[in-house]
Amino acid sequence: MLSTGDVLSTYIYRISLGGSGTNFELSTATNFLLNAMGLVVVLVANKFVSKLDVQGIL
Repeated sequence: MLSTGDVLSTYIYRISLGGSGTNFELSTATNFLLNAMGLVVVLVANKFVSKLDVQGIL
């Protein structure tokens, strides 16, 4: 399975704590990009929902 696809979180874990040496710089940069992508998704979803002009569930 690993030869065909990989999840970004497990890739970060493998390169930071893997048995073949550690690469903290790459794992930190990759984790930063993962979190930045999550922030972009949240901000885009927030803009989309605010354009719908709905009250919400609360």
